[in-house]
Amino acid sequence: MIETVFELIRFGLSLIFGVAVSVLLFAGIKTTKKNILVICFLCVVFLLVLFACQWFFDLDTMQKMYPFVIHLPLIIILTLYFKRPRFLSIVSVLSAYLCLQAPKWIEMLSRILFNNRLAEIISYIAAVFLFYLFLKRYVAVSVQRLMEKSEKTCVFFGVIPLFFYLFNFILIIYTDLLYSNTETAVEFIPSFISVFYFVFIVLYNAEIQNQANLQRERDLAKEVIASGRGYYEKLTDITEQMHILRHDYKYHLLSMQKLFEDGYTDEAREYLAKLNASTVNAPLHDYCKNRVLNALLSGFAERCEKEQISFTVKIELLPSISDYEMCIISGNLLDNAVTACKKTPEGKKRYIELRMRRHDDYFGFMTENSFDGGVNQNGDKLVSAKKDGGFGINSIISIISRYNGEYTPVWDEEKFKAFVVIKC
Repeated sequence: MIETVFELIRFGLSLIFGVAVSVLLFAGIKTTKKNILVICFLCVVFLLVLFACQWFFDLDTMQKMYPFVIHLPLIIILTLYFKRPRFLSIVSVLSAYLCLQAPKWIEMLSRILFNNRLAEIISYIAAVFLFYLFLKRYVAVSVQRLMEKSEKTCVFFGVIPLFFYLFNFILIIYTDLLYSNTETAVEFIPSFISVFYFVFIVLYNAEIQNQANLQRERDLAKEVIASGRGYYEKLTDITEQMHILRHDYKYHLLSMQKLFEDGYTDEAREYLAKLNASTVNAPLHDYCKNRVLNALLSGFAERCEKEQISFTVKIELLPSISDYEMCIISGNLLDNAVTACKKTPEGKKRYIELRMRRHDDYFGFMTENSFDGGVNQNGDKLVSAKKDGGFGINSIISIISRYNGEYTPVWDEEKFKAFVVIKC
């Protein structure tokens, strides 16, 4: 009788563990009072459904129906009721199912040690509680961040749980291929894991690069916004000073006129010199008519001034591409140039020159800057020394590839030139 009670507890606890891990830990549903009540209601309904399946059918049939009466409804509820992304909902449920294997290993170990069913069940129940606390404290946050990073990353993360899920149901529950000494079934596992391992490395590395490019573009967008804000604040300040000066100008003219009439020529000249010194002389760069690009270039001008780098811009025409693409190309070229100039040895001139011009159907960007003559190369290819691995250049190449463009670096011992040509 006691063993039967513990069997029922084991059965119910497995379901509650799966639902709690899926919803609260991996799907990231907040533990509000309303959500807890909904989860408890779901667990009761699922338990009643499973008991009904076992009552009308048998244990084997109930296990085969499990994906359709428990997992599929839970995915639908996560997607429609809790408004979680569909892939995240699927991967959360599959991963929770995978997490039940750790308590099962503890149960199997207990069987070997004690050879007593009651001891096995108690070990399993204890393992479920301990493993849930472990997942909550050390794993859940990392899993949530990984799955919410992007849809593609979520899919990558879900491949192993999906493989285990299909393997378990196809080879164990729906058939007995795993235990029939079938060579194909046995060899399939290491073969799949080996292939997936290398595919995962390639795909995940591409995703990391894509995320880094996006982050670089977001940083550049923030820089444009900050530069634009500074540019227009400076413009507003100068405009206000000009209004004040215009208002007071008539009084200055009257004062100087009186001094000249009374013969105080030296005093008039001194008054005029002081007036000239007090006029607005704050630098306000106006490189082109495009205000977005102008703001970006003004921001780089200030950076160069702080680093004592001479900064020159020559723009003949603007390319017929979006402001966003134009700033990505210009910003990354200039950012690399500033980094190189900062390494220029003391005593040598630090300078950056940006040129933008059109020739027939082609438009060219060119940066020239001083640098220390040292480059990292892998064969004929330049390798960035930056911590980000040169994602700025990757961003440029990603954009110019849409316009049949080319990126060409040229350097010698004292200067570095970067050419970007696009067809537009």
